[in-house]
Amino acid sequence: MPSPLSDMARFAPACREVAFLEDFFARLRKAEKNGDFSLVRALVADDAILRTSGAVEPGADAVMAFLQVMAKNRWRIAIVGPKGGLISVLVSPLANDGSIGQSHEQVYHINHDKLVELIAIGRTPDMVYRPRSQPN
Repeated sequence: MPSPLSDMARFAPACREVAFLEDFFARLRKAEKNGDFSLVRALVADDAILRTSGAVEPGADAVMAFLQVMAKNRWRIAIVGPKGGLISVLVSPLANDGSIGQSHEQVYHINHDKLVELIAIGRTPDMVYRPRSQPN
């Protein structure tokens, strides 16, 4: 029977990545309120990559521009699946009346406590979580 310590060692990277993203999104919300995105920028690697459905843009400036636009809107996040430095996040826009809009997936690639890649290609949950009976 494996020891609890071996289980902790196995799940420690995923827990660290989730904690990183929780801190990241807390900083993003705070930055939107006070206008200072330097604490968010500190978590983005200089050579980060932004992948959208329309383009691949290298550099932290592209990632930060995307995040600043995202921060201006109200949204709710759900961290879905951390695995090997990649974390899937469902981002759901919130309307002023409290209703929730169509969720879409973003994938965050984290390496050495820095965001190195943000993938936001507009996939919705029905595109992401397909039953086995419905192949791609």
